[in-house]
Amino acid sequence: MLYQAVTTEELHKLGPQHINLEEGKIFIPGGSKTNSRMLKLQPQQILKLHEYIKEIRPKILQQSNSSFAETKQLFISMNGLKNIKSSLLHLMWALKKINPGIKSGMQIRKTVIAQWLKTKDVREVQYMAGHKHVGSTEKYKQYDLKGLREQLKKYHPLN
Repeated sequence: MLYQAVTTEELHKLGPQHINLEEGKIFIPGGSKTNSRMLKLQPQQILKLHEYIKEIRPKILQQSNSSFAETKQLFISMNGLKNIKSSLLHLMWALKKINPGIKSGMQIRKTVIAQWLKTKDVREVQYMAGHKHVGSTEKYKQYDLKGLREQLKKYHPLN
């Protein structure tokens, strides 16, 4: 969520086959409102995903109900359930205790997209966010109001 602005729906669709640790990339399958995309993983993600895929996930599957042992889903809850919404809800509660400014996973996604737009081309951000239409990406563009005010004072004929 923090590095690739993944939605909850996309998290549900991720499988181990979508992670390429050698190349440091992740394929994010499209959702009902997003396109699929291939994005780079951050170095800290590669280490954590390797540990999760090779050690933690197999333990969860082994301890859980055998009907979930063959799941193709990458992320599963500690009790082995395929639906990770309750796990994400608990994660959000824990994050809110650490940082009360965090409201939801969607807020995190919006913040990541807005940050991307500060340094990247709108079309590149459109692809990275999985938006089907460029207008969906442009609505995240935050204008530098302080900079605009300074330019207005500098160039406006009445000043």
